[in-house]
Amino acid sequence: MDSQTRIKIRTHLQSWNAKTLKRDIGATATPDNNVSDIISMMTKNNMGEIPVMEGRKYLGVVSRNFLLKRRYLPLSTKARTILVKNPTMEDDSSVIDMAEKFVSTNARQLFVLSNGEMSGMISREDVVNIIPKVPELAKIKTQDFMREDVIFVNEKDSVSKAVEIMEELDAPVVPVVDSHLKLQGFLGIKNLYNVKGVPTERTTVGDKIGQSIAMNIEVGSIMSKPPKTLDLSQNLGEAVNKMLDHSVSSLIAIDDDNMAEGIITIYDVLHLLASLNEKEQVYVQISGLGGEESFYLDDVYMEVEDFVDRVKNIEDLYGIDMHYDVYKKGGDNKKFSARGRIMTNKGVYHSKATDWSPSKVASDVFYHLERQIKTNKDIRIARRYKDR
Repeated sequence: MDSQTRIKIRTHLQSWNAKTLKRDIGATATPDNNVSDIISMMTKNNMGEIPVMEGRKYLGVVSRNFLLKRRYLPLSTKARTILVKNPTMEDDSSVIDMAEKFVSTNARQLFVLSNGEMSGMISREDVVNIIPKVPELAKIKTQDFMREDVIFVNEKDSVSKAVEIMEELDAPVVPVVDSHLKLQGFLGIKNLYNVKGVPTERTTVGDKIGQSIAMNIEVGSIMSKPPKTLDLSQNLGEAVNKMLDHSVSSLIAIDDDNMAEGIITIYDVLHLLASLNEKEQVYVQISGLGGEESFYLDDVYMEVEDFVDRVKNIEDLYGIDMHYDVYKKGGDNKKFSARGRIMTNKGVYHSKATDWSPSKVASDVFYHLERQIKTNKDIRIARRYKDR
């Protein structure tokens, strides 16, 4: 995507802002609603986050992801004690501003303030719905945009193992394959909430979502099927329409033999929009290094800066996205892996690496990305000479 195309896209995106995209807030909770009430609201309204309001004053949200990670939380827990503050936007906030906020906070909804009062909300889906309406974005090919490093679970795996992978990846959905690696379905947080046969006496979140039974059964028995897929020949506009039509946040790109080739997520689409900012610096998002692991972020960002300096004169960098997974190997030993993706004026590049040091992981990821960029440069030069 060259600079002229980016300018054209930004001009087109000015047709929308938070005021034109916002909608009614819908279901809300009070500070005194308990967790059991909130889970019921999520299920009934198909919402991943329930805003907590005191009159028209916004206090925060309770999210499905948070509850899944706190399975032993008593159902009687009050909303006021577990809410987190989602970011807010103003009426004049741009599409790119909203996309940046979604990516940097991992929020599912943004709330809009008008004259200091809550006036509506915007979901991730509301923002990505713009993609099919912008020709330069809609026509991007699936195979040029998808992530190629897809993480699967087997249909015979236990739900407990699948949940562990989902928590490590901070992913609401994982694809499910059979023993031949052919795609069979998806397992998502909604599946865990909808498991039947849970105990009559429900005292914790784990009971309510079926933990006492679901954690030990096979993924294949509760997964959603058939899987929602995308052909490699389809474009990004078609991908977004399919996500919205089927209310899913990810699609698996498959070949003619139903073998998975890659994945496109709503997060990837938002990152593409965020990378269209007019700022001179590259848009960078590093995730997965939270808590005590955040200590390593300075070293990782140093690797980012070194990489940008090495390749900035070869291709124009627009966005760098890297997600870390942390694995405990006994005692205090931790191993790190990362999946990196960059967007440039010549396309999208992917790489991954594993090591005991987060900075070494970043170094290895960027080394392989640099090699890909330089290889593509050599190919372009060779083609020019061939055409003479």
